[in-house]
Amino acid sequence: TKTYLEDPSPHNANYCDWNNKPTINETQRDYILFLLLSGKRRNESAKLKWEDLDWSNPSLPTLTLQPETVKGGKADTIPMSDVIGMMMKYRANRSNKHKEFVFENNKNTGHIINPYRSLFKIANYESPNVSIGNPQAKFEDKGNTVYTPHDLRRTLRSVGGNLGYSNLEMKEILAHTKGDQTEGYFVERFYIKEREHLNHIDNSILEDFKWKIMVFWYGADASWLENIDPRTDARPLLPSYGCYC
Repeated sequence: TKTYLEDPSPHNANYCDWNNKPTINETQRDYILFLLLSGKRRNESAKLKWEDLDWSNPSLPTLTLQPETVKGGKADTIPMSDVIGMMMKYRANRSNKHKEFVFENNKNTGHIINPYRSLFKIANYESPNVSIGNPQAKFEDKGNTVYTPHDLRRTLRSVGGNLGYSNLEMKEILAHTKGDQTEGYFVERFYIKEREHLNHIDNSILEDFKWKIMVFWYGADASWLENIDPRTDARPLLPSYGCYC
């Protein structure tokens, strides 16, 4: 939500010369990341409520997309990956969180509507003189790069396939209900396996940024950064993240 310093060398609270690149707000950031790492659809994710989060098993938290929001009309329960779990805890502890919805709209009057404008900003972050325009506008005819929420879903599917997961395994991850399965031991074992798959896919998509996201966006202990491969370690650049003037 804050773009990099033009010159990140002076790491002190009195210096903050931010560039003019487009920014997005925190909720749009989290919502887009959730779409990417869960593979869930735009509308069903937007309507996720606090009551849909289940922390009764701390080692295997889950969230449920309700039948009235899910294509096909059946509840879809999924385990939270490492990043999604940290994201949900962070959002739950915000002072300005919405009383009902996990991802609130800009006015905090209901759930988020869409991420199209933010996706456009992200896709064209390096493009000079980009005009953001109307949030509902179609940008294809302007020669700009355009991504949709469904592209994020396709990305998860593609990465999972490249990692060797079968079509059946990816179907289970992407949308397919588990409410008709026998409750108990077998369902828990299923969730454990699916969580392993999701974390594996997260690692492939985010690489070492996974740890930076968990620390600098969601407040994980900085010791998580020890997981970064020292051959690609970017920690000397990280103080610029802390310059919020």
